[in-house]
Formats: sequence, structure tokens, C-alpha cells
Amino acid sequence: MLVTLLFLPFVVDIRIFGLTTLTYYSILLLVSAFINSIQVKKPPLVKIVLEHIEETRNKFFAKISSIESKSEINAFIVSFLSEIEHTLIPQINAAIRDYERLGGYIGITFGAIGVLVSNILFKNYVFYGALALAVVDTVTALVGKFLGKTRIPGTNATLEGSLAGLVAFFVTLSLIKVNAIAALIISTLTVIAEAYGVEDNLAIPLTASFTAYLLKAPIPSLPSFPS
Repeated sequence: MLVTLLFLPFVVDIRIFGLTTLTYYSILLLVSAFINSIQVKKPPLVKIVLEHIEETRNKFFAKISSIESKSEINAFIVSFLSEIEHTLIPQINAAIRDYERLGGYIGITFGAIGVLVSNILFKNYVFYGALALAVVDTVTALVGKFLGKTRIPGTNATLEGSLAGLVAFFVTLSLIKVNAIAALIISTLTVIAEAYGVEDNLAIPLTASFTAYLLKAPIPSLPSFPS
């Protein structure tokens, strides 16, 4: 979703809608920040779980007080434990998924910031920043998750994931006619930024755009950008 939204100006001329790239990325940043603020203000996971436990406990004691025979109590306890399994655990899992999605919204916000600032500072070279997010971030994450075994010191990245991201970005840059030396430098610095950056969605576009700007890498014809 993030890559699709960031890449839209490269495949569609948004100027026909009266938008500049700066306006578009500013709107995207505001929307992502708004969504993120909603997530931040949601009740925390612990509070959700405790409230559900309290509600279930009250129902339990209310039911116990209305039962007289021992056999009925035992049957109710078994039924009650089954109810916990089928209601409380899914509730916790649902809360965890909502909580984890918070990180995803933060990632979109930082990605929008990185691309917006790259556009302001390096103009059309923002193309390389968005391209790096699409290739490097995706490949390193997937390869690192499924094949990564060797942790890079001082980071959460894996050597396997980073190497895969470097190769994938190098090949991608070569396909758009970036010379081999420039492609290698851009790919290497971007992968290092991905591994050691505090927030990779912020570090990747800025590093790739800045490096491509310094090396005067060729810029393809882009629909939303002036020649």
C-alpha cells in the first residue's frame, strides 16, 4: 500500500488533478499521520484484555451464585473454561493484531516524510528514494524473515536479507541504465542505511535520493515531474 501510494506520481500525471508532487506527498503525510494518531489513542492492549477479563469474571460469579448442586457447578466450570478459550483468547489475538498494526502506520508516516523531504531537497531524484523503498525494503524484509540466519552486528537486519536487497536494487538500477559503479554505490549505501537507520522507511528514501543526486544518476521520463 505504501509503495503504491508513493509511486503513484511516477505512473500517473497527477498534475491533471491540479496537484504537484509536493502537494500530493504533503497530503499523503497528513493522512498517514492522522491515521497513526487514531491508532495511538486507542486503548492499550493491557487495558483491553483486563476489561474483558473483568467482564468475564463478573459473569462467572453471578452464575455460580445461582447454582445449588455440585454437579451443576462442575459442569458450569467446564463450560466456562471452554468459553474462555473461544472468547477471551480470540479477543487477545485481535487486540494484538490491532496493536501491531500501529507499527505499520508509523512506517507509512515515516515513508511519506522521507519521500516528501527527498522531493523538496533533491527534486526529481525522489524517484530513486521511492524505488529504493519498493525494492530494498521489500526484498530485505522477505529474505531476512524466511532465509536470514546471520545477524549484522548492532542491527536487527540479517546479512542474507541485506545482500539480497543490495543485489536486487543493483539489478533494478542497471535495468534503468544507471552505470554499474553508480548503481553499486547507491545500492550499497541504501542497504547500509536500511540496516543501521533508526527508521528504515525514513533512511532509505533519503539515502537513495541523496546518493543518486550526488552521482547525477539518469532520471527516467516521469509523468508528474517537469523535464
